[in-house]
Amino acid sequence: MLGVAGTAAWVFPGFDWRLGFVLARRCHTDAIAATSIAKRVASPNVIVDILEGESLVNDATGLLALEFAIAMVVDGRTPTVAQGALRLTYLIAAGSLRLSARLVVEWFGAPH
Repeated sequence: MLGVAGTAAWVFPGFDWRLGFVLARRCHTDAIAATSIAKRVASPNVIVDILEGESLVNDATGLLALEFAIAMVVDGRTPTVAQGALRLTYLIAAGSLRLSARLVVEWFGAPH
């Protein structure tokens, strides 16, 4: 992200590093593609679950980066490390609850 933010300021006239961070939010891996490939090559379910869990953390950090980048551009404030850690913990917990709810619904909906 730092590379994209710095390069955007250099390549695009009028961009500064804060706008570069907003642009850099689009630089994340595609978890769906990784999961799809893992299933296609018949990876164990444990590996697929780990990939999906990693994608939750990746999405949470991406959302946090976007939120902080927009705060820097719109409000002109720079978030602290403590704010980042607290918000990241919240995003990961919320994503984990969503995943847990999905698994429970799938388990009860699956024929036994």
